[in-house]
Parts: sequence; C-alpha cells; structure tokens
Amino acid sequence: MLSVIICSVNEELLSNIKRNIASTIGLEYELLVWDNKGKNYGLCKVYNLMAGKARFPYVCFIHEDIIFETPNWGKIVLEIFDTKKEIGLLGVAGGKYKGKYLSGWFSGIKGMDYFHIIHKNKNNEQNLSNSNQWETPEVKVVTIDGVFMCARKYVWEMTKFNEDLLKGFHFYDIDFSLQVARSYEVIVTNRIDIIHLTQGGDFGNNWVKEALSFHTANSNVLPFYCEKVNAYSAEQIVAKTWLDRLKTERINLGYKLKWINVQHLYKVKALWPFVVKFLLYKPSGIAFIHDLLKKYKGQILNKK
Repeated sequence: MLSVIICSVNEELLSNIKRNIASTIGLEYELLVWDNKGKNYGLCKVYNLMAGKARFPYVCFIHEDIIFETPNWGKIVLEIFDTKKEIGLLGVAGGKYKGKYLSGWFSGIKGMDYFHIIHKNKNNEQNLSNSNQWETPEVKVVTIDGVFMCARKYVWEMTKFNEDLLKGFHFYDIDFSLQVARSYEVIVTNRIDIIHLTQGGDFGNNWVKEALSFHTANSNVLPFYCEKVNAYSAEQIVAKTWLDRLKTERINLGYKLKWINVQHLYKVKALWPFVVKFLLYKPSGIAFIHDLLKKYKGQILNKK
C-alpha cells in the first residue's frame, strides 16, 4: 500500500506519470498531487502537506518528469522495507558520505556514490548513471536524491521536511535523508529502473543560496557518513568535485565569492586551480570554446 506524492507544474508530464504509475506499480496505491503552478510553494512545505493526507503506511515522493520501467516496482519497495524494520528511507541514488564542504548528495569519492537512473536529455540521448558495481542490490547510504524517495509514514511523521529552513526546491532531500539516517537506515536500490527526463537541473544562484543555508544549519553534524574514510582527503575531493561541477553554471560573482569565502577555500593550496576555474571558466569564454570543441569532435565522430 503506497501513497505516491507529486508536486506538479506541468500538465503533460503529470498526465504521463499518472498513466505510467497505474501500469507499473503493481499494488494498491493512492496518488496525491499538489498543483504548484502559480503558487510556487517550496518542496518541503508541499511534501509535508501531502504526506499529512496520506492514508497508507508508506509514502513515495517522486518528481513528475520520470518514467518507471520496472513492472511491479511498488511490490519491490514493500519487499525491501519488509526485510528490516530499521530501514526508514529508500531511493535509487545516494551517497555514503556527506561532506562538511558545500556540496550536493554526490561526493565524488570513489566507491561512495551509488546511482541507478537513466538520464534522458532534450536531444533524446540516454545515459545510465551507475558509478559502482553494486556489490548487493541494496546499499546503505546517508543521503539520497529526491527524484525518488520512499519512506515509512511514521518515519516521516517523526522527521518531516524542514520547511522552516528550506523554502525552495533544493536540499530538501539531503536534509531529510540526514535526519532519517540518525535514527534509521537509508537505503538505495538498483532493482527499480527509472528514466529521468532531465533538462540538466538548476544549480544556479538559488541552489547556492540553499546550499549555504543547509550547511550553516548542519555544520555541527557534518561530515556525516556510514563508511569511514580519511576525512581530510575526502573533504578535498568533495570541494574539488563541486568547484568543477559548478564552474559551468549561471552563478553570479557574489554567490561565487560566498562559496569560496564561507569555506575558506583560498587557504587550501591544492584547491587554488579549481577555485580559479570556478571563478573564470564561464566569464573568460573558456566554456564557450570548450563547447565548440566538443561539438566539433562529435561531428567528426558521427561522420566516421
């Protein structure tokens, strides 16, 4: 018995996911949809409102721009929860290490990030994001990606999304995961195949703003992990990963300087090249030249 919760802004995507869920979930369910067009409520607020109305003992928070490819995926969800009462939260992408340095759920540390999602972009190109060999179908993590999050309802009731801190559409998943992970197990699985109809995500000023809010509020509990690593080297990898990831995003200079100053990245010599690229990659025109070279290389490969 699942309560499936969606925050919707696109009628076509909503219509598609409704049909998809009906044909693939494989058990009794209810669909709770919040129409956010014109309201622009933050996801923490929407998810708390909808979960409060849920009738069933398990709540699934999903994005509307996904497609389930696995038949009877709802039965798989219940089967996983039934294996251990300690499991409180389930996803398809997540990490074993959440760093103190500003970052999303992905750490960039080898063997610590697990994801099983097919990303399909606007050019109809598909890429299966799966960086590990998945030694078992289910893996314990501390953070999961919000594209697909299933929780026991009583776990949500004890935890809830932090709508006082996070007002927008970012870090709701990381914050909720870490809260749950303090008392229950957080798990990712590779047994549920999902296509994410992604346009690349928003990692601009709003994302940085909420990253600053989240990390400031949780500075006393970070880093948080379920598998021990060398904290010093791990933090440097996290910092490098996200400086490199964000160098192509539309982030204004003020927020870029905050990103550097709040973390005192200028004090770590090993990070200097990454800081420079983070600041100058787009403004200097290097990003434009890089894109042209990639397109040129693609055209040559297609001719072959």
